[in-house]
Amino acid sequence: MKKKSAIIPYRKNGDKIELLLIRNYTNTKWVIPKGTIEAPLNPHISATKEAYEEAGVLGRPHPIIVGTYYKNHQKVPAYLLKVDLDLEIYEEKNERAKKWVVWNQIASYVYEEDLYQLLQTAVMCINKVGTYFKYAVKTFCKINNYPIIKLGKKKTIIKYSCNVTGSQPIYIHRRKNILEFIACSRTGFNELTEIPQELATTFLQENSKNTIGFWSINRKDGQYVFSRVYNTPLKMLNSKYFEAIVRTLADRCHSVEQDFQKRIQMPTTNIFELEKQIPIIDNSKDKLPDSKGDSDSKNSFSSY
Repeated sequence: MKKKSAIIPYRKNGDKIELLLIRNYTNTKWVIPKGTIEAPLNPHISATKEAYEEAGVLGRPHPIIVGTYYKNHQKVPAYLLKVDLDLEIYEEKNERAKKWVVWNQIASYVYEEDLYQLLQTAVMCINKVGTYFKYAVKTFCKINNYPIIKLGKKKTIIKYSCNVTGSQPIYIHRRKNILEFIACSRTGFNELTEIPQELATTFLQENSKNTIGFWSINRKDGQYVFSRVYNTPLKMLNSKYFEAIVRTLADRCHSVEQDFQKRIQMPTTNIFELEKQIPIIDNSKDKLPDSKGDSDSKNSFSSY
């Protein structure tokens, strides 16, 4: 059986969210645009094409799976489409009707329980950035085979593994619509003066370059550790960009740490004069999250 994908077109009309429903081919019920995934298109792009053909809408698809529903005994993933243009003339205009429905009236049109629940989840992702963030992380980690250690609406920990760097936690902070990815060193320093001059110089030089991430020094468990950090808007992410960020931060952090271990006997330098140029963050009071606790409580996230 060929794989299929579906998409949920939506728009905001004032303070109301409206979802676009279409009639199925037999004109017996309201459904959402769906079709066979056409190679070489990604599932969300293929579903966007279906929305254009079946409902005459164009817009920006979100590459996150907001849920699944069953169609003809097949589990179909569904995505979001923010509609910018609603055409009056389109390919299947004479074959099926379409209708914009305010989200809280969906129950009057959709009777299939799994599809109804899917649409409710979609509305939560549209309305709440934290929910969108969780579904984005779940989608991108599933595609890239990254285990999720802790998943919350503001703070998440995933595990990156490869033959070169081994396993390494990657921390992701959400601050409104901006995400901060962090990969930390395993090596700690009791004092700033213990950090070798060459290492500090490397941080400053790389922070001036246009590369993925920047270096910061963080306070963790009573020690200073160096971290590779990168910030990006949440809704700029897709699975490939997510993978590139995680891999680049982890690889660069590992590379610098290996180089440091080779030069561990180098003379130290006082780098207090560099504090204004290299961000120093004190997270020494942060605690690891309780696995049974709320992912979004104030002290539910470790210091990187």
